[in-house]
Amino acid sequence: MSTDAQFASRAESALTALADAVEEADADALFDVDYQEGVLTLVYTSGATYVINKHTASGKIWMSSPVSGAHYFVYDDAAQRWKEDTEALESLLAAELKTLAGIHIRV
Repeated sequence: MSTDAQFASRAESALTALADAVEEADADALFDVDYQEGVLTLVYTSGATYVINKHTASGKIWMSSPVSGAHYFVYDDAAQRWKEDTEALESLLAAELKTLAGIHIRV
């Protein structure tokens, strides 16, 4: 079990890395990337919107996807990744962005 400080640090690192990865991979500026106060918003040119945020009360990262709906990720200490069942947050988002916009993120 992690403390609130560990959760905040891990979640902040993950969300910052995701924002940076999308901005770096998105050479054609297909997404408006905004990360503020624990909420990462990715708005595609079509209007499709991802919202990824940390939920301190539950110790989870929540993702709302225009492709696959809502997801809740917990930190897996052994894998050192945010996971929902066996799916890692980074892997799911990378696969969806590749399908949706043809961009390849690396996190």
